[in-house]
Amino acid sequence: MNRPPYVLEAENVRVVYPGDSAEVEALRGVSLSAASGETLGLVGESGSGKSTLLKLFNRLVEPTGGTVRVRGEDVSSQDPIQLRRHIGYVQQEGGLLPHWTVSRNVEMVPWLLGWGEERRRARARELLEMVGLSDEGLSGRYPRELSGGQRQRVAIARALAADPDVVLLDEPFGALDPLTRGELQEEFLRLKSHLGKTMLLVTHDLEEAFLLGHRVAVMQGGRVHQVDTPEALRAAPATDYVRSLLQRADKAWMQRRQGAGA
Repeated sequence: MNRPPYVLEAENVRVVYPGDSAEVEALRGVSLSAASGETLGLVGESGSGKSTLLKLFNRLVEPTGGTVRVRGEDVSSQDPIQLRRHIGYVQQEGGLLPHWTVSRNVEMVPWLLGWGEERRRARARELLEMVGLSDEGLSGRYPRELSGGQRQRVAIARALAADPDVVLLDEPFGALDPLTRGELQEEFLRLKSHLGKTMLLVTHDLEEAFLLGHRVAVMQGGRVHQVDTPEALRAAPATDYVRSLLQRADKAWMQRRQGAGA
């Protein structure tokens, strides 16, 4: 039997951090995988371990136990700097270099990979247009001169600049106002269908995970309760926690609808 083409794999992974009085177990034997071209949402409350799990794949966090693979290769055997240069990464606040222009921020990874100047600049123009920032005047601005939504668009363009097959997104829309967040979610859906990359998306918002993910992993207390499609999660929640999360998400959605109609 051929092995499924998993691009991202975590197998029985544990992460333990030292604490003031006792160790903190951030991940407790987590196993999950993402196939080629799949967007897998990681959803859960603060402290559930979802960001820790995401950062294992680019070695910003090292596992205490278990195995993490990217493209079938154990990440512990890979140089972390080279690994990160071939994985796109978007943080909640964008993580743009404040003293670099928009264009130079987008060009950063291609520059590190040794691309020539003309090729880098052409790629930056292409990506800025792709994320809806085609105004030539924006490329020379600095991050402080942009709106929050514009900064996140630049961060997404930077993550895609070297055309990685894997993109990690850690609460990429969490700090935005609802209108801007909705616009970027729509942009993300367009890019997802167009680019076909393997993406891991961390969010605390179950509705967002359902909208953007092919499958969703529900996490709590360093464990995965269920990994399934949004439809299957709704039809057959595997645990009481998943059921309660669905009920809270439905209640919040109804309240937003009532508020919008007021």
